[in-house]
Amino acid sequence: MMSYFPSKYPKGKQAPREYFFNVLHTLYPEFLQRMLTHAHEQRMTASGQRGQEEAIQISEFWEEQLKAMP
Repeated sequence: MMSYFPSKYPKGKQAPREYFFNVLHTLYPEFLQRMLTHAHEQRMTASGQRGQEEAIQISEFWEEQLKAMP
């Protein structure tokens, strides 16, 4: 991938994000899809590590009460 990027950038600059992901998607589409799926799972589901840390466990009584509400 490095052949698609300049060898040097001005101080404090880097490759534009959109360009980086376009190159990555062009060269390695399966890898990018797996990476995005993994990131989505980590952010949006309780199965991700962050979700487990932030999840709130409730008792069966409260679960039944909440499910009974319209």
